[in-house]
Order: sequence, then C-alpha cells, then structure tokens
Amino acid sequence: MQYLLWFGTLITLLATAYAIKCYSCESVYEANCGENFRIENYFKYDCDFIAPPRFLENELSKKNATACLKRVFRENGVMKLVRGCYFGEVNETDIGCKLDPTLTAVQNASCHVCDSENYCNGADQRMTAKRAWKMTAFGVLIAMAAAQLLHGCGEQRDQSIIWLPYTYLGIAVQSIRGIQRLEMALMRHMVLPLGLLLVTLLATALAVSCYECDSLNDVNCGDDFHADDIAKTDCDSVELPEELRAFYLQRPDTACLTKYYQGLPNDVLFVRRSCAFGDLSVCDEQPDPVMPHLRFLGCVFCHKDLCNGGRLIQSSIVVIVLLLCALIN
Repeated sequence: MQYLLWFGTLITLLATAYAIKCYSCESVYEANCGENFRIENYFKYDCDFIAPPRFLENELSKKNATACLKRVFRENGVMKLVRGCYFGEVNETDIGCKLDPTLTAVQNASCHVCDSENYCNGADQRMTAKRAWKMTAFGVLIAMAAAQLLHGCGEQRDQSIIWLPYTYLGIAVQSIRGIQRLEMALMRHMVLPLGLLLVTLLATALAVSCYECDSLNDVNCGDDFHADDIAKTDCDSVELPEELRAFYLQRPDTACLTKYYQGLPNDVLFVRRSCAFGDLSVCDEQPDPVMPHLRFLGCVFCHKDLCNGGRLIQSSIVVIVLLLCALIN
C-alpha cells in the first residue's frame, strides 16, 4: 500500500513541479497579440526557461512559473495588452499581477491568470461541458488502469487495496482544476521522467509472495501439490543469495520458481518451490542441496502471488517436453 501512496504523491508533485508553456508578446509591438489574437509560433515560450521579474523575486516563495498571464493596462492613455508567464500563487494574484513600481505612467486595467492547459492565455477560453467530461473520463481511466495493474500483480492479495487508487484520485481530482493539472502534467515534457519513475516504482512494487518448500520434507509440496500448511514467503523480504550480490547493484527481478528433479524410486519427482531472482529466462541446473544426487529435469517461473503451487502438467509445456525426453532416454 505504501508504494501506491508514493505513486499518488509523486503524480501530484509532478503535476505542479514543471513550468507551463505560454504565449509571450505585447500588442504594442505585435498586432496579432491584441484582443483579436492570432497564433504566431514565435509567441510560444516554455516558461521553464523564463525568470521572474526582478521586482517580484523577493516576494515569491517559488521561482518557477505557475500559470499563464494576459494583462490589459493603460500607459499614457493608450490601452495595451501583454501575454506571458505568470509567477506566484494562481489563486492569490495580488503579488503575481503586480506591475513594475518604477513604471509610474502605467495603470493596471485587468489581469487574467490561467493554468488549465499550455498556451491558455491566447484567445478567451471557457471550460465547456464537453471538455469537463473528457477530463473526468481521463481521470477515471487512470484509476481503472491502476486498479487493473494491482489486480494483475496477485489475485491472492487483499482485494480491498484495489479501491485505493479510486480513493486517492477521487481526492486529487475532486475539482476541475485538479483534473486539469493532472492532465497537463501527463501531457507536458515530463512524460519521460515520469515514465522512468513509474518503471522504477513498479519494479519494486511487483515483488511476489511464493510457496517455499521441498517435497522431501513435506509431501504436500510434491507434484500432487496441496497448499495446506505450506510456508509462504514474501520474496521482497528475502535476502539476495550471496552468489548474486556481485552481479546486481540494485535488487533484480523477482518471481516464483518450481524446480523438478528425477531419480527417486517409482519415478517420483522431487520438487522444490521457492522465490527466484535475477535472470528469469534460464533455469539454474545446479544440484539441489538437499538431494544432490538427483538429475535436474526442468523449472517453471511465474509472476503472480503463490503461483508456484501448480502441478507439473499444469505448469509448463517446456517442462513436459523435458520430461518426455528424459523418459525416452
């Protein structure tokens, strides 16, 4: 559950940590920057590279731009319009909308601030019902995807955790502004770092729980598997085998493992079930420490909680082929 809380917190932080992109121009120099606004490519600025005005620096708690600005002011009796990046709290514009105090001939007529999307300070924009429904559906889809991911990580896990993404997103996007910021964060230039961060989190969060036993010490662990009283291990809490520590700077991939050995009387298979680490594409064919004289037959990897409790005939076509080959030889 703690990984989900981290995930939600990081989404919220990333949604506010990156500067917005805005139109930046002045109507006195560019006719297309006036009330009859027309887009010019050179009007587009990434506010991440724009510093706040010097006269505001001491009053701002954050130096990053937080929104877009469209200001109308009067200078020497002439109405002018300026578009640009906004610095300061979006909901408290007293500071961010201040004019340079050295410009004594300038009078502020209006100051419109928006953070609904990139380049929102172009022509007047209103949130339509269609757009509101679109963004709400976007948030719901994220919640459903997160729930499905959790469900796929282990069908045996407490099902109440499935509702956590819905709960968190319901709080985070309970207002239209919250949904807008989430949508903007995912659509802006932070997609790559967010993707890398999610991959790192998921690689840690997807550790599985596995059955831990061998059929010599517990007959229920054999090919005719019965889960009664079989030990279960959280692979994330298992110390990495010493022979693997030199190869991995970070904890490697984790899965459940079932290994099969042949050589017992009456063609009975010796079975070991445990966690597996590292390269999950190749079986470790080393002799079993409990039954070193037996011949390795094959193994099966799986990635869901307690998935290594199946029988040989249900586990892998590859192992079945290996068994047939061994019988023929």
